Amino acid sequence: MVSFKAVAGCSYVSRQLFYVYFIAILSENQIEKIHFTALKILQVVGVNFHNYEALKIFEKAGAIVDFRSENVKITENLIKYALAQAPSEFCMYEREMEKEYVWGDSELKLGTGGSVINI
Repeated sequence: MVSFKAVAGCSYVSRQLFYVYFIAILSENQIEKIHFTALKILQVVGVNFHNYEALKIFEKAGAIVDFRSENVKITENLIKYALAQAPSEFCMYEREMEKEYVWGDSELKLGTGGSVINI
């Protein structure tokens, strides 16, 4: 069911969307290939963290840290441990902190957003 209602004299449009779709964008083989490539990058190339405190945290956790180049190489065991500690779902809120969005609930989320390259 899809319904759109335009309000006279206003650009506001309310809509109700009730769809249940299960989309398989990638095959299991493709997902596995991405996973193993990501593991290889994290272990061999590493990730640069321009924050001394973050580097210390990774070192304490068992990652291979080069403080001079600010590079962290993360082992597969450390990644598995971190993923096991992570919740299966988490919530994010919009700017006004009024609407909650649950991530990890098998719903496809679309929206505008940017990339944070430096935190």
